[in-house]
Amino acid sequence: MNKQITITVKLFGEWREYSQDAEVSLKLPINADVATLKQTFIKSLNQELISDNSTALLNSSVFANESEVLSSAAQFTQDQMLTIWPPVCGG
Repeated sequence: MNKQITITVKLFGEWREYSQDAEVSLKLPINADVATLKQTFIKSLNQELISDNSTALLNSSVFANESEVLSSAAQFTQDQMLTIWPPVCGG
C-alpha cells in the first residue's frame, strides 16, 4: 500500500483567482518532492483558467512552510500546511 500525506496549500495573491477556496488540499505520496507538489497543485485548480501564464506563474512562485521558503529539493514526509507566494513587485 502506498502511503500518502496531505499537503494543504494556502493561496495568496494572483493564485486566489484560480480557486473558489483560500486553500487547496493535495494528496501526495510520502517523500514527494516540490516538482510533484507543483504538478499536483496545478491539476487541482480550476482548469478553465489554466494557461501558459499559469505555468509561468507557477515557475516563478515559491512554496513556503511556517519557517522557510522550500528549495526544489525539499521532500514531504508528513502532513503539512504550506503557502504559495507569487512574485511580488512594489514597495
